[in-house]
Amino acid sequence: MDPRNRLKLSPIFQNGGRRSFFVCSLSLVKRLLIVLFVVHAPGLGMSAADEVPVRVQVIEGGESEVLAVDCRRMLVGPDVNQPDPYPGYGGFVGWESPLRLRDGTLLVAFSAGYWHASPPTPLQMPADKLARWKEIGMPTDIDAPTGGRAMIIRSEDEGRSWSQPATMIDTPWDDRHPNFVELPDGTILATFFTTPGQGDVFSQPELARHVGLIRSTDGGRTWEQQPRRLPSPFASTATDGPPIVLDDRSVLLAVYGYVDEGEPKRLGVFRSTDNGNSWKLLSILKTEHHLQEPSVPISSLVPRSSRRVRHRRFTLVCT
Repeated sequence: MDPRNRLKLSPIFQNGGRRSFFVCSLSLVKRLLIVLFVVHAPGLGMSAADEVPVRVQVIEGGESEVLAVDCRRMLVGPDVNQPDPYPGYGGFVGWESPLRLRDGTLLVAFSAGYWHASPPTPLQMPADKLARWKEIGMPTDIDAPTGGRAMIIRSEDEGRSWSQPATMIDTPWDDRHPNFVELPDGTILATFFTTPGQGDVFSQPELARHVGLIRSTDGGRTWEQQPRRLPSPFASTATDGPPIVLDDRSVLLAVYGYVDEGEPKRLGVFRSTDNGNSWKLLSILKTEHHLQEPSVPISSLVPRSSRRVRHRRFTLVCT
C-alpha cells in the first residue's frame, strides 16, 4: 500500500495519565483533498498495540456507469416547487440535507431566504462588512423581519414526486443549514444554527450565532418550535454536518465557533445519551488557525472489530 494513503494514530499530549489523540492528515488521492481529524476520547489507557492505522484505498474502475449529471433533478429552485412567499424570501435556497427514514420516506431540509446569509432586518453588522457583502451581491433593501428560515420537503415514492416546501422552524433570526438524523426510536433530531447579525461576539453577545436542536415524532411533518441549546463554553456556535447515532444509541454532534477572545475558531464535540434531550461536551479541538464547518462521519475505514464500535474508542471529525 502506498504509504501516503496510511495514517498512524499517535498521541500528541498527555494530561494526568489520560491520553488524548488528535491527528490532522492531508492526503491527495486522485485530486481529492482529504482533511481528517482523528480524536481519541480521554480516559483510555491505550497501548501502542491498540493504535489502529486508517487506510484509504482507491479502487480502479470503481466509477459509476451513470453520469452524475443524468441523475440530477431540481427539487426547489427558479420556477420549480417554490415556497409560499413570506417577508424576506428572495429566491435563495441552499445548504440542503437529505435523509432516508427507515420506512423509505425521503426528506430534504434546506435554508431559504434572500442571500447566502439572510440575517433579519434591520441589519446589524459593521459598516465595512455590510459594504463588502453588498459589493458581492447581498441585497440591502429587503424587508426580512425574521431573516431566513429552515424548510423541508418530503417524498414517499422514491423521489419521483416531492411535497411543497414547509417550514421546519422560523425563529426571530436567520435559521441556517438544517441537518437531521433518525434516532433508534423513530424520533428525528434536527440541528441548525441561528444568526441574529454580525459583530464581535464578545462585546456584542446578542449577535452571536448559536446551534439549535429540534425534534419531530411524526416523521418530519411537525417540529418542536422551541430550540434546545447546547451547554457550552463557546461564545458562539454553528454546525454544518448532521449528528450521527452510534451503536450504543448515543448521538454525536460537532460544532465550531469562538471560545476565547482573540483566539481562532475551535471545534467542539458533544454527546447526548437521551435522544437529544440533553448534551455533554466531550472535547474541544484547536489549532493556530480557524476550524470551521465540521461534520462527524461514521467511519467505514477501520474494521468494526478494531474500532470497538463505541465512541469511547475514537471519533472521526472531518472538516
